[in-house]
Amino acid sequence: MIFKAKTACGDDADSPIETGLCSKKYVIQCAPTTLKVYRDPAFRDTLIRRSKESLSNYNWDGERRKYLHLVSTLTGVSDGERGGRASLRSGAKHACRVFVTRTARCARVLTGNGATNPVACLRILTYHNIEPDPQNDFSVSPHAFADQMAFLKDHYPVVSLATLAAWVEGRAQIVGTAIAITFDDGFRGIIEYALPALLRLDLLSTVFLVEHAVNDNGAWMGKPALSPADIRAMAAAGIEFGSHGRSHISLASAHLAPAVLEREIGGSKTALEESLGVPIPYFAYPYGTARDIDDRVIQAVRQAGYRLGCTSIHGTNLACTNPLLLRRVKVERADSLATFRELLRGGMDAWAVVDNYGTFLQSKRRTQPFAGADAAPPAR
Repeated sequence: MIFKAKTACGDDADSPIETGLCSKKYVIQCAPTTLKVYRDPAFRDTLIRRSKESLSNYNWDGERRKYLHLVSTLTGVSDGERGGRASLRSGAKHACRVFVTRTARCARVLTGNGATNPVACLRILTYHNIEPDPQNDFSVSPHAFADQMAFLKDHYPVVSLATLAAWVEGRAQIVGTAIAITFDDGFRGIIEYALPALLRLDLLSTVFLVEHAVNDNGAWMGKPALSPADIRAMAAAGIEFGSHGRSHISLASAHLAPAVLEREIGGSKTALEESLGVPIPYFAYPYGTARDIDDRVIQAVRQAGYRLGCTSIHGTNLACTNPLLLRRVKVERADSLATFRELLRGGMDAWAVVDNYGTFLQSKRRTQPFAGADAAPPAR
Protein backbone atom coordinates (compact mmCIF):
# COMPACT_ATOMS: atom_id res chain seq x y z
CA MET A 1 0.00 0.00 0.00
CA ILE A 2 1.36 3.45 -0.96
CA PHE A 3 0.36 6.60 0.92
CA LYS A 4 0.81 9.97 -0.78
CA ALA A 5 2.17 12.73 1.44
CA LYS A 6 3.78 16.14 1.22
CA THR A 7 7.41 16.34 2.19
CA ALA A 8 8.71 19.00 4.54
CA CYS A 9 9.94 20.88 1.45
CA GLY A 10 6.46 20.89 -0.05
CA ASP A 11 7.20 18.37 -2.82
CA ASP A 12 5.08 15.28 -3.39
CA ALA A 13 6.72 12.04 -2.31
CA ASP A 14 5.68 8.44 -2.47
CA SER A 15 6.23 6.76 0.86
CA PRO A 16 5.94 2.98 0.87
CA ILE A 17 4.23 1.94 4.08
CA GLU A 18 4.13 -1.82 3.88
CA THR A 19 2.96 -4.20 6.62
CA GLY A 20 2.00 -1.19 8.70
CA LEU A 21 5.51 0.25 9.14
CA CYS A 22 6.96 3.44 7.72
CA SER A 23 10.38 3.29 6.12
CA LYS A 24 13.09 4.74 8.35
CA LYS A 25 14.14 7.16 5.59
CA TYR A 26 10.67 8.63 5.27
CA VAL A 27 10.20 9.07 9.02
CA ILE A 28 13.51 10.88 9.38
CA GLN A 29 13.29 13.15 6.34
CA CYS A 30 9.57 13.94 6.42
CA ALA A 31 8.80 13.96 10.13
CA PRO A 32 6.42 17.01 10.19
CA THR A 33 4.27 15.67 7.35
CA THR A 34 4.39 12.15 8.76
CA LEU A 35 2.92 13.36 12.03
CA LYS A 36 0.04 14.95 10.12
CA VAL A 37 -0.57 11.68 8.28
CA TYR A 38 -0.60 9.73 11.57
CA ARG A 39 -3.33 12.03 12.87
CA ASP A 40 -5.64 11.08 10.00
CA PRO A 41 -8.24 8.55 11.31
CA ALA A 42 -8.44 6.69 8.01
CA PHE A 43 -4.68 6.25 7.96
CA ARG A 44 -4.58 5.05 11.58
CA ASP A 45 -7.32 2.49 10.94
CA THR A 46 -5.52 1.20 7.87
CA LEU A 47 -2.20 1.09 9.73
CA ILE A 48 -3.72 -0.90 12.62
CA ARG A 49 -5.42 -3.34 10.25
CA ARG A 50 -2.27 -3.94 8.24
CA SER A 51 -0.23 -4.38 11.44
CA LYS A 52 -2.63 -7.03 12.71
CA GLU A 53 -2.48 -8.83 9.37
CA SER A 54 1.32 -8.74 9.46
CA LEU A 55 1.47 -10.21 12.96
CA SER A 56 -1.01 -12.95 12.14
CA ASN A 57 0.95 -13.91 9.03
CA TYR A 58 4.38 -13.61 10.65
CA ASN A 59 6.57 -16.65 10.14
CA TRP A 60 7.30 -17.37 13.80
CA ASP A 61 8.54 -20.90 13.04
CA GLY A 62 10.96 -19.54 10.49
CA GLU A 63 12.36 -17.12 13.03
CA ARG A 64 12.72 -19.97 15.52
CA ARG A 65 14.73 -21.96 12.97
CA LYS A 66 16.96 -18.93 12.38
CA TYR A 67 17.59 -18.69 16.13
CA LEU A 68 18.39 -22.39 16.42
CA HIS A 69 20.80 -22.07 13.50
CA LEU A 70 22.54 -19.23 15.36
CA VAL A 71 22.72 -21.35 18.52
CA SER A 72 24.10 -24.28 16.50
CA THR A 73 26.78 -22.03 15.03
CA LEU A 74 27.82 -20.79 18.46
CA THR A 75 27.68 -24.09 20.31
CA GLY A 76 28.30 -26.72 17.66
CA VAL A 77 25.04 -28.50 18.52
CA SER A 78 22.48 -29.09 15.80
CA ASP A 79 18.72 -28.71 16.19
CA GLY A 80 18.32 -32.48 15.90
CA GLU A 81 20.84 -33.10 18.66
CA ARG A 82 18.96 -30.68 20.86
CA GLY A 83 15.78 -32.69 20.44
CA GLY A 84 14.09 -29.86 18.54
CA ARG A 85 13.09 -28.14 21.80
CA ALA A 86 15.87 -25.62 22.30
CA SER A 87 14.79 -22.71 24.44
CA LEU A 88 16.17 -19.20 24.43
CA ARG A 89 17.56 -19.69 27.91
CA SER A 90 19.25 -22.98 27.11
CA GLY A 91 20.79 -21.70 23.89
CA ALA A 92 21.94 -18.48 25.52
CA LYS A 93 23.58 -20.43 28.35
CA HIS A 94 25.52 -22.62 25.92
CA ALA A 95 26.59 -19.60 23.91
CA CYS A 96 27.81 -18.01 27.15
CA ARG A 97 29.75 -21.17 28.06
CA VAL A 98 31.52 -21.11 24.71
CA PHE A 99 32.24 -17.39 25.07
CA VAL A 100 33.59 -17.74 28.63
CA THR A 101 35.86 -20.71 27.84
CA ARG A 102 37.23 -19.13 24.66
CA THR A 103 37.83 -15.83 26.43
CA ALA A 104 39.72 -17.67 29.17
CA ARG A 105 41.80 -19.46 26.55
CA CYS A 106 42.70 -16.16 24.85
CA ALA A 107 43.64 -14.65 28.21
CA ARG A 108 45.85 -17.63 29.00
CA VAL A 109 47.61 -17.39 25.64
CA LEU A 110 48.12 -13.63 25.93
CA THR A 111 49.50 -13.88 29.46
CA GLY A 112 51.73 -16.82 28.62
CA ASN A 113 50.18 -19.19 31.16
CA GLY A 114 50.45 -22.79 30.04
CA ALA A 115 48.38 -25.80 30.98
CA THR A 116 50.70 -26.77 33.84
CA ASN A 117 49.67 -25.36 37.19
CA PRO A 118 52.65 -24.87 39.54
CA VAL A 119 50.28 -24.93 42.53
CA ALA A 120 48.71 -28.25 43.48
CA CYS A 121 44.97 -28.09 42.79
CA LEU A 122 42.09 -30.43 42.15
CA ARG A 123 39.12 -29.98 39.84
CA ILE A 124 35.95 -31.98 40.38
CA LEU A 125 33.89 -32.67 37.27
CA THR A 126 30.11 -32.95 37.61
CA TYR A 127 28.11 -35.18 35.29
CA HIS A 128 24.46 -36.11 35.58
CA ASN A 129 23.10 -38.67 33.13
CA ILE A 130 24.84 -40.53 30.31
CA GLU A 131 22.37 -41.57 27.61
CA PRO A 132 22.42 -42.19 23.84
CA ASP A 133 19.93 -39.44 22.95
CA PRO A 134 20.43 -36.63 25.48
CA GLN A 135 17.18 -34.77 26.04
CA ASN A 136 18.42 -32.02 28.35
CA ASP A 137 21.52 -29.96 28.91
CA PHE A 138 22.75 -32.08 31.82
CA SER A 139 22.95 -35.35 29.87
CA VAL A 140 26.01 -36.37 27.86
CA SER A 141 26.15 -38.95 25.08
CA PRO A 142 28.20 -42.13 25.63
CA HIS A 143 30.44 -41.26 22.68
CA ALA A 144 31.25 -37.78 24.04
CA PHE A 145 31.79 -39.20 27.53
CA ALA A 146 34.19 -41.87 26.24
CA ASP A 147 36.20 -39.23 24.34
CA GLN A 148 36.39 -37.05 27.44
CA MET A 149 37.54 -39.94 29.63
CA ALA A 150 40.19 -40.92 27.09
CA PHE A 151 41.50 -37.35 27.11
CA LEU A 152 41.59 -37.35 30.91
CA LYS A 153 43.47 -40.64 30.98
CA ASP A 154 46.14 -39.28 28.64
CA HIS A 155 46.63 -35.85 30.22
CA TYR A 156 45.65 -35.74 33.91
CA PRO A 157 45.87 -37.86 37.05
CA VAL A 158 42.34 -38.90 38.06
CA VAL A 159 41.86 -39.42 41.79
CA SER A 160 39.00 -40.48 44.03
CA LEU A 161 37.22 -38.29 46.56
CA ALA A 162 38.87 -40.43 49.22
CA THR A 163 42.26 -39.17 47.98
CA LEU A 164 40.90 -35.62 47.92
CA ALA A 165 39.72 -35.98 51.53
CA ALA A 166 43.15 -37.24 52.59
CA TRP A 167 44.77 -34.35 50.71
CA VAL A 168 42.75 -31.60 52.41
CA GLU A 169 43.33 -33.38 55.74
CA GLY A 170 47.08 -33.25 55.10
CA ARG A 171 47.54 -37.01 54.74
CA ALA A 172 48.21 -37.14 50.98
CA GLN A 173 49.94 -35.09 48.31
CA ILE A 174 48.82 -33.90 44.87
CA VAL A 175 51.23 -32.53 42.29
CA GLY A 176 49.99 -30.16 39.60
CA THR A 177 46.35 -30.44 38.56
CA ALA A 178 44.40 -33.56 39.43
CA ILE A 179 40.83 -34.41 38.42
CA ALA A 180 37.99 -36.13 40.27
CA ILE A 181 34.84 -37.40 38.51
CA THR A 182 31.40 -37.20 40.09
CA PHE A 183 27.84 -37.98 38.98
CA ASP A 184 24.77 -36.35 40.53
CA ASP A 185 21.27 -37.87 40.92
CA GLY A 186 22.12 -41.55 40.37
CA PHE A 187 20.57 -42.22 36.96
CA ARG A 188 20.79 -45.76 35.64
CA GLY A 189 22.58 -44.51 32.53
CA ILE A 190 25.70 -44.32 34.70
CA ILE A 191 26.00 -48.10 35.04
CA GLU A 192 24.88 -48.74 31.45
CA TYR A 193 27.08 -46.25 29.60
CA ALA A 194 29.57 -44.54 31.96
CA LEU A 195 30.82 -47.49 33.99
CA PRO A 196 32.16 -49.48 30.98
CA ALA A 197 34.28 -46.50 29.89
CA LEU A 198 35.53 -45.91 33.44
CA LEU A 199 36.47 -49.56 33.97
CA ARG A 200 38.14 -49.83 30.58
CA LEU A 201 40.39 -46.88 31.42
CA ASP A 202 40.74 -47.76 35.12
CA LEU A 203 39.29 -44.42 36.27
CA LEU A 204 37.72 -43.72 39.66
CA SER A 205 34.47 -41.83 40.28
CA THR A 206 31.80 -41.02 42.86
CA VAL A 207 28.01 -41.12 42.43
CA PHE A 208 25.72 -38.93 44.56
CA LEU A 209 22.37 -40.60 45.18
CA VAL A 210 18.94 -39.12 45.86
CA GLU A 211 17.74 -41.34 48.68
CA HIS A 212 14.07 -41.11 47.69
CA ALA A 213 14.89 -42.35 44.17
CA VAL A 214 16.89 -45.31 45.47
CA ASN A 215 14.77 -46.51 48.39
CA ASP A 216 11.25 -45.42 47.47
CA ASN A 217 10.73 -44.56 43.82
CA GLY A 218 13.20 -46.37 41.55
CA ALA A 219 13.23 -43.42 39.15
CA TRP A 220 14.28 -39.80 39.07
CA MET A 221 12.96 -37.04 36.80
CA GLY A 222 11.12 -39.60 34.74
CA LYS A 223 14.20 -41.74 34.09
CA PRO A 224 15.29 -45.02 35.74
CA ALA A 225 17.52 -44.64 38.77
CA LEU A 226 20.23 -46.98 39.99
CA SER A 227 18.76 -49.87 41.95
CA PRO A 228 20.28 -51.16 45.20
CA ALA A 229 21.67 -54.14 43.26
CA ASP A 230 23.26 -51.78 40.71
CA ILE A 231 24.84 -49.73 43.48
CA ARG A 232 26.31 -52.75 45.24
CA ALA A 233 27.77 -54.02 41.96
CA MET A 234 29.33 -50.64 41.25
CA ALA A 235 30.71 -50.43 44.78
CA ALA A 236 32.34 -53.83 44.26
CA ALA A 237 33.97 -52.38 41.12
CA GLY A 238 35.52 -49.53 43.13
CA ILE A 239 32.94 -46.75 42.61
CA GLU A 240 32.30 -44.54 45.65
CA PHE A 241 28.92 -43.16 46.69
CA GLY A 242 27.60 -40.11 48.48
CA SER A 243 24.26 -38.57 49.33
CA HIS A 244 22.46 -35.94 47.27
CA GLY A 245 19.82 -35.50 49.96
CA ARG A 246 16.56 -37.23 50.67
CA SER A 247 14.30 -35.16 48.38
CA HIS A 248 16.72 -33.02 46.32
CA ILE A 249 15.41 -29.70 47.57
CA SER A 250 17.16 -26.36 47.96
CA LEU A 251 18.13 -26.76 51.60
CA ALA A 252 18.71 -23.07 52.34
CA SER A 253 15.86 -21.67 50.23
CA ALA A 254 13.32 -24.07 51.73
CA HIS A 255 13.78 -22.71 55.29
CA LEU A 256 13.31 -26.20 56.70
CA ALA A 257 12.55 -27.04 60.29
CA PRO A 258 15.59 -28.52 62.11
CA ALA A 259 14.13 -32.04 62.11
CA VAL A 260 13.38 -31.93 58.37
CA LEU A 261 16.82 -30.53 57.58
CA GLU A 262 18.43 -33.33 59.57
CA ARG A 263 16.29 -35.90 57.72
CA GLU A 264 17.34 -34.51 54.35
CA ILE A 265 21.07 -34.52 55.21
CA GLY A 266 21.93 -36.89 58.04
CA GLY A 267 18.86 -39.08 57.60
CA SER A 268 19.62 -39.72 53.95
CA LYS A 269 23.13 -40.88 54.87
CA THR A 270 21.81 -43.31 57.49
CA ALA A 271 19.05 -44.66 55.26
CA LEU A 272 21.37 -45.22 52.28
CA GLU A 273 24.05 -46.92 54.36
CA GLU A 274 21.55 -49.23 56.01
CA SER A 275 19.71 -50.16 52.84
CA LEU A 276 22.74 -50.52 50.57
CA GLY A 277 25.47 -51.72 52.91
CA VAL A 278 28.00 -49.27 51.44
CA PRO A 279 29.61 -46.24 53.12
CA ILE A 280 28.20 -42.78 52.29
CA PRO A 281 30.98 -40.40 53.40
CA TYR A 282 30.29 -37.50 51.01
CA PHE A 283 27.45 -35.04 50.44
CA ALA A 284 26.54 -33.04 47.33
CA TYR A 285 24.28 -30.07 48.04
CA PRO A 286 21.14 -30.21 45.85
CA TYR A 287 21.39 -27.43 43.22
CA GLY A 288 24.50 -26.37 45.11
CA THR A 289 24.80 -22.64 44.39
CA ALA A 290 25.12 -19.83 46.93
CA ARG A 291 21.35 -19.50 47.33
CA ASP A 292 21.08 -23.20 48.28
CA ILE A 293 23.74 -23.28 51.03
CA ASP A 294 24.02 -21.36 54.29
CA ASP A 295 25.78 -21.78 57.64
CA ARG A 296 22.89 -23.79 59.01
CA VAL A 297 23.09 -26.29 56.16
CA ILE A 298 26.88 -26.60 56.41
CA GLN A 299 26.62 -27.24 60.13
CA ALA A 300 24.07 -30.01 59.52
CA VAL A 301 26.44 -31.61 56.99
CA ARG A 302 29.27 -31.47 59.52
CA GLN A 303 27.15 -32.92 62.33
CA ALA A 304 25.99 -35.77 60.06
CA GLY A 305 29.60 -36.97 59.79
CA TYR A 306 30.31 -36.31 56.10
CA ARG A 307 33.98 -35.97 55.22
CA LEU A 308 33.38 -33.79 52.15
CA GLY A 309 30.65 -31.47 50.89
CA CYS A 310 30.46 -30.71 47.17
CA THR A 311 28.82 -27.56 45.82
CA SER A 312 27.87 -26.70 42.24
CA ILE A 313 29.88 -23.48 42.30
CA HIS A 314 32.48 -23.46 39.55
CA GLY A 315 36.14 -23.31 40.46
CA THR A 316 39.16 -25.27 41.57
CA ASN A 317 40.14 -26.61 45.00
CA LEU A 318 43.36 -26.03 46.87
CA ALA A 319 44.71 -27.79 49.94
CA CYS A 320 43.33 -24.95 52.08
CA THR A 321 39.79 -25.20 50.64
CA ASN A 322 37.01 -25.85 53.14
CA PRO A 323 36.32 -29.60 52.68
CA LEU A 324 32.57 -28.97 53.11
CA LEU A 325 32.52 -26.30 50.37
CA LEU A 326 34.34 -27.95 47.49
CA ARG A 327 33.86 -26.42 44.06
CA ARG A 328 33.01 -28.38 40.94
CA VAL A 329 32.78 -27.87 37.19
CA LYS A 330 29.68 -29.02 35.27
CA VAL A 331 30.05 -30.90 31.99
CA GLU A 332 27.05 -30.42 29.71
CA ARG A 333 25.63 -31.91 26.53
CA ALA A 334 26.78 -29.18 24.16
CA ASP A 335 30.40 -29.13 25.37
CA SER A 336 32.75 -30.11 22.58
CA LEU A 337 36.06 -31.79 23.32
CA ALA A 338 37.75 -28.40 22.86
CA THR A 339 35.42 -26.86 25.44
CA PHE A 340 36.03 -29.84 27.75
CA ARG A 341 39.78 -29.21 27.57
CA GLU A 342 39.20 -25.61 28.58
CA LEU A 343 37.03 -26.70 31.53
CA LEU A 344 39.99 -28.67 32.85
CA ARG A 345 42.19 -25.59 32.59
CA GLY A 346 39.79 -23.33 34.48
CA GLY A 347 37.97 -21.96 31.46
CA MET A 348 34.62 -21.88 33.32
CA ASP A 349 35.89 -20.71 36.71
CA ALA A 350 34.50 -17.23 36.01
CA TRP A 351 31.00 -18.77 35.96
CA ALA A 352 31.22 -18.75 39.76
CA VAL A 353 29.91 -15.18 39.53
CA VAL A 354 26.62 -16.56 38.17
CA ASP A 355 26.61 -19.36 40.76
CA ASN A 356 26.97 -16.81 43.54
CA TYR A 357 24.95 -13.86 42.31
CA GLY A 358 23.04 -14.72 39.13
CA THR A 359 19.95 -16.20 40.76
CA PHE A 360 17.78 -14.88 37.92
CA LEU A 361 19.67 -17.13 35.49
CA GLN A 362 19.29 -20.27 37.60
CA SER A 363 16.61 -22.91 37.35
CA LYS A 364 13.56 -23.01 39.62
CA ARG A 365 14.20 -24.83 42.90
CA ARG A 366 12.17 -27.51 44.62
CA THR A 367 11.53 -26.52 48.24
CA GLN A 368 9.02 -29.15 49.39
CA PRO A 369 10.32 -32.46 50.82
CA PHE A 370 8.75 -35.70 49.67
CA ALA A 371 6.13 -37.25 51.90
CA GLY A 372 7.70 -38.80 54.95
CA ALA A 373 10.88 -36.78 54.67
CA ASP A 374 10.23 -35.27 58.10
CA ALA A 375 10.05 -38.71 59.70
CA ALA A 376 12.88 -40.64 61.26
CA PRO A 377 15.01 -42.76 58.90
CA PRO A 378 13.46 -46.19 58.42
CA ALA A 379 15.13 -49.15 60.07
CA ARG A 380 16.42 -51.50 57.39
